[in-house]
Amino acid sequence: MVWTTNALFRLRVSDAFIAACRNDPEAPACLDHEGHSVVGAMRASTLDASQLQHMVDRYDAGIHQLDAELARLFEAIDAGAERERQLVVVTSDHGEEFMEHGSVFHAARQYEEVLRVLLIARGGDLPKGLRVDVPVSLVDLLPTLLDVAKARALSGIDGESLAPLWRGGDGSAFADRALYADAPGEYGEVLGPRHYVSVRKGDFKLHREQSTGQLELYDLARDPAELRDIAADHPERVDELAGLLDAHHGRSAGSQSERVEFSEEDRRALRALGYLEE
Repeated sequence: MVWTTNALFRLRVSDAFIAACRNDPEAPACLDHEGHSVVGAMRASTLDASQLQHMVDRYDAGIHQLDAELARLFEAIDAGAERERQLVVVTSDHGEEFMEHGSVFHAARQYEEVLRVLLIARGGDLPKGLRVDVPVSLVDLLPTLLDVAKARALSGIDGESLAPLWRGGDGSAFADRALYADAPGEYGEVLGPRHYVSVRKGDFKLHREQSTGQLELYDLARDPAELRDIAADHPERVDELAGLLDAHHGRSAGSQSERVEFSEEDRRALRALGYLEE
């Protein structure tokens, strides 16, 4: 069993942890979920500046390629007879970490470098050149699309139509609502499964690791990069946001989801994207 540098990064394993496990490989904290020691082929989780820049450059190259492909798509839309009836939305499911908080990857934590993504739309009654600086969520996308398309609204779904933000609203209804994020973390590679959740209300954002209860609180107005944990300074704010997380995840635990069966075509597409193994 080989513990790669990337696996250690994704789990945010510190050099101190690595050193301790090399000193005592059979310590309980140094065993994975199958009882194997992480020591052996494990290497220290360090990246020098050139390695990190190489990763950033490759990421930037991917963005550049996608930008060029989007240009081709938009040109085809603009050349079509149905241009005025088209609604185009560009967004992303996540950003990426590049050691801003000691880690790389995107599936474990909810710092702003992972959560803050673009949301660009064109068409319908959307005004040209409007920029809205109000925190929203991807769960708002479906009700917004239905609203713009003048389709029947769905009941019982999360999210709100964002149309009031460009139809004369001041955004006050969105400014102080709770926005949730959830990621399962990395499973059983070194320290076992981790489950990180977060909630933002106004300028304050609370992170919580579900298995340990570890908390981090940030004021995004004063600290947009989330570098200063102020949980100890604002216990009342921590209690408020932790209560929102409890209520939110309590509702989620009680919800029922339908089982989805993937077709073979779906499975081929997921394998091509790397989401299913052979």
